[in-house]
Amino acid sequence: MSWMVKFDKPDFLGRRSLLDLHERGPLERLVGFTIERGDPPPEGAAIVEADRPVGRVCSSRWSAVQKAGIGMAWIPAAWAEDGRSFEIVYDGHRATARVTLKPFYDPEGRKLRS
Repeated sequence: MSWMVKFDKPDFLGRRSLLDLHERGPLERLVGFTIERGDPPPEGAAIVEADRPVGRVCSSRWSAVQKAGIGMAWIPAAWAEDGRSFEIVYDGHRATARVTLKPFYDPEGRKLRS
């Protein structure tokens, strides 16, 4: 994580909180995810571990290119590993999702030129 704060400055408002965060690291990470079966979950759907909420879906859509539901979610920082699976609960359904750390778009424009 890059910091825009100079910690060598004398005391300032919020310094202690920023130092705590700097030492322990973030508790959550925003990551991409894919769902191969079922409808994409709605915004705010719960990410659970042992039926206890530990994160939430921020956005999701169906991707015709990926042929899967894709989205962004806040998950525990320790789970932010490419390919790690997790459960999403919404509208009485359970879906298994996988963390995707690479962008969903085509930065080199290969598909556009194909």
